[in-house]
Amino acid sequence: MSAAPHATTTDPAALDKPTRSRPAPNGAPQESAMISSIDPQGETTSIALHRIDANPFQHRQTMDEQKMEELVSAIQSQGLLQRPLVRAFGARYQLAFCHRRKEAYARLLERTKDPKWAHLPVVLRQEMPESEMQLFNLAENLSVEDPPVVEIAAGIAQYQRTNGLSLTQLAEKLGQKEVRLKRLLRLHMAPTVIKNGCSEGLMVDDGDGHKERRRLDMRACLELFRLYTHYQVADPYGAEGQVGAVVEKALTAGWSLRQIETVVAKDVGGQSAEAAAVEPEVAPAMKVTANQITFFRTRLVAAPPAVKKEARKLIEEILLQLA
Repeated sequence: MSAAPHATTTDPAALDKPTRSRPAPNGAPQESAMISSIDPQGETTSIALHRIDANPFQHRQTMDEQKMEELVSAIQSQGLLQRPLVRAFGARYQLAFCHRRKEAYARLLERTKDPKWAHLPVVLRQEMPESEMQLFNLAENLSVEDPPVVEIAAGIAQYQRTNGLSLTQLAEKLGQKEVRLKRLLRLHMAPTVIKNGCSEGLMVDDGDGHKERRRLDMRACLELFRLYTHYQVADPYGAEGQVGAVVEKALTAGWSLRQIETVVAKDVGGQSAEAAAVEPEVAPAMKVTANQITFFRTRLVAAPPAVKKEARKLIEEILLQLA
């Protein structure tokens, strides 16, 4: 397959005009099951990159850099297998989905300076309601591996609010389980300090003189949100600061989900976070005796960084003895 999506021209005025292009091949990979079922109504064409804007309902601000580079390489060698859907918006255009494909074209244009990457093959609709733009954007974001849950939660909350949907209706529209959407909507209600712990995390020392970024997962955030609501009862104005201190301790010490759950349960029951974290109710990840070392794989995977570090040192010692 040729990587060039259309005939090129050196006329700047012509570069701004949509140009017709061949349809994407059958069997092209899709962003999600819902997107793959879209009726491809619209004009098959190509549009200058600089005239295409992001979906106005796009809450996702981050992309996995490794996967992004893999997509760039695939498009450079194979061409574009799935056309983004766009709508006309005045003198410009807006993406409904496939933002990563536009980003891949932009990177290829910047790196190669080849004008064949200056236009993006698309399916163009002259009209598309706001509700569809929201729905396509959410379907794209929910389909990615390891989605940025804080950003997606914001998009889901906005879609539910603007369209007046119940949880059941929302689940039907998005093709998602109600329990997952309920968690995402609750995460959206959490204070900024908790959501930042999930999206941005904290740079900490890994114990070997190196820095690593640790982040909270969604379940940990929801547990800490429960702690926040508990603090609010006694101190509505200081609750965010209190839970922020716990978030920092959890990230710095590398608390596991089990430890966070223990801290929340004991703090809500009257024991401080510091005291609760001293002796977490977690089964040991390994047992070491004079003649035997036993590793419990499942526990070790979920263990705090300090325990994993100790396990690595033990393994390295054994390997040295066997060398």
